[in-house]
Amino acid sequence: MSVLLSVKNLSFHYGKDAIPLTDVSFDVEAGFGVGLFGPNGSGKSSLLNILGGHLAAIRGSISINGIDVTQTPADLRPTATVFQDLGLFPHLSCEGNVEIAAKKKGRTGVRSDGNSVKAIIDSLKLEGQGRKMPGEMSGGMQQRCAIARSLACGPKVLLMDEPTASLDIDAKRRLSRLIRQLQRDNGEVAIVVVSHDLPFLMETCSNLLILDGGCVVTHGRVDDLFYRPPSIRAAELLGVENIISRKFSLGEPDGGRLGFRSLHSKASLTRSHGSDEICFEGKCLEVFSSPPRKLITISLAPGIEIEATWPVETEPAHRGTHVFASVPKSRVIEFPI
Repeated sequence: MSVLLSVKNLSFHYGKDAIPLTDVSFDVEAGFGVGLFGPNGSGKSSLLNILGGHLAAIRGSISINGIDVTQTPADLRPTATVFQDLGLFPHLSCEGNVEIAAKKKGRTGVRSDGNSVKAIIDSLKLEGQGRKMPGEMSGGMQQRCAIARSLACGPKVLLMDEPTASLDIDAKRRLSRLIRQLQRDNGEVAIVVVSHDLPFLMETCSNLLILDGGCVVTHGRVDDLFYRPPSIRAAELLGVENIISRKFSLGEPDGGRLGFRSLHSKASLTRSHGSDEICFEGKCLEVFSSPPRKLITISLAPGIEIEATWPVETEPAHRGTHVFASVPKSRVIEFPI
């Protein structure tokens, strides 16, 4: 696949006291999606608005299909944005919302006739919703209608801002499947999704761009970043529960830090680990459920705690009980000093 969206050294700031975006660069291939992830105020939505032409960068470039669109107005860019509030016209039906978008951007080659609009609605599994007004539709169906309206513009790049913000678990799962379907069926479109929901982004997008304080912390394939975050800050933002000094592990030399996820570790009342594992020893603080697993919090030293998986079929350890936890070395991330 060829690069469809290319962002180079993009910078932006609102004012002296606001966190700027600084030298943001990434590429998205046609038929793939990238998730923009990071804490509040990291610059995710600002970046999305710059890509859509709703904010102007002070430096850098944006190219779509090899054409520089950095200075192109929003209504002339081959992009479409699904905003967090969706912005559906309340006085128009689902079909009406889609049709008006198709008419407005007829220059993109999307016909505004009934057959074309119906095809877009049907492709998003909105059968039976076409004549309904937004207020008569569920949150999930409104989201689909907003996506259908954006696709009716014939974009090369689809931008989505916090699409799961008002969705329940089932609607979120359906939306994840829908976005993956869009990537499969629309091989000439790139998708950029902003979300605080890391599991959703990992299910939905092939790549992640992690921002913090307006700067890129890291960018890469979801699997690579999940299992091998390149820095302690990336590991923290990606939810690695355990990042501790090597000196708290049994049989490991001091120096540097280790990181590992609770799902890769196992705890027990007896010390039992192989040569290919790293072992920790401490006291149980609590055992709690995190279905389908049980987790244990272990105190290694005052103020130093880790989480590990406790065998579901085993009686929970009691507070203060001496326990051990082991992790395969292949699942341990090493962060040098």
